Amino acid sequence: MPEYVLNRDYALRSTRGHMLNFVKGQPTWVPPEVVKEAIAIGAEPVDGERPDVLPPEVVVAEAPSGQEREDLIVEAIREVVTENDSKNFTAAGEPHVKVLEKILGFDIDAGERLAAWRRFKAEEAGA
Repeated sequence: MPEYVLNRDYALRSTRGHMLNFVKGQPTWVPPEVVKEAIAIGAEPVDGERPDVLPPEVVVAEAPSGQEREDLIVEAIREVVTENDSKNFTAAGEPHVKVLEKILGFDIDAGERLAAWRRFKAEEAGA
């Protein structure tokens, strides 16, 4: 049972429907769903253990840039062309940006797609 102490008298009206009356220096039982709110007003755990109330940090991978980025886009185009599914191409015959983004895992714009498409076509013509 998590008990918390506050350094002042305080009536905590929780957004989850709980009403807790803290009396200065006296341990008060705090339901698990209200712990974040109790900590937010300055309540300290009696047992000294501080629960982790912050959500886990999400690490966002940085999208590649420069030549590496273009190489990845060309490889994604190669994959789409090899698969040869008509719904993955525009009316002009170029791969859809969204299809490439799904393969790559990062956003690209139509200009990048067009440059990589031209490079892919030139490589295929030279091969």
